[in-house]
Amino acid sequence: MDAGFRVLCHLHKHIKGSTYELPEYDERDATRIVMLANHADLFTHPLPQAPTVTYCSRYGFWLLTSVGERFLSFADFPWFRDASVAHILNVEEPSLGHYYWPDLDVDLSLEIIRDPEHYPLPAKAE
Repeated sequence: MDAGFRVLCHLHKHIKGSTYELPEYDERDATRIVMLANHADLFTHPLPQAPTVTYCSRYGFWLLTSVGERFLSFADFPWFRDASVAHILNVEEPSLGHYYWPDLDVDLSLEIIRDPEHYPLPAKAE
């Protein structure tokens, strides 16, 4: 529950530009939690229109899109493994559900990102 509150506070700061301190709560009071998040206007803010890489690690990166956030592991998407962070951050969405990294010349559809095991890799990373 505490982790969920931290996420909500982080989202409020990211979306609204100001910190939001949640009051003490009873862990069993889910209704109050939803009301606090609603009061902070976290449910009505749309996801970004342009795709955004929100976090990179040595295992992969998180891509936030207008339809949600997905983790792209370097094991499943080897083209990104040795790429610079700047190249990974430079992502476009030329059409809905189609993502393109021009610096890397990598095209991926939302279906491939959701279920990489269903799509054989057409190339190997060098």
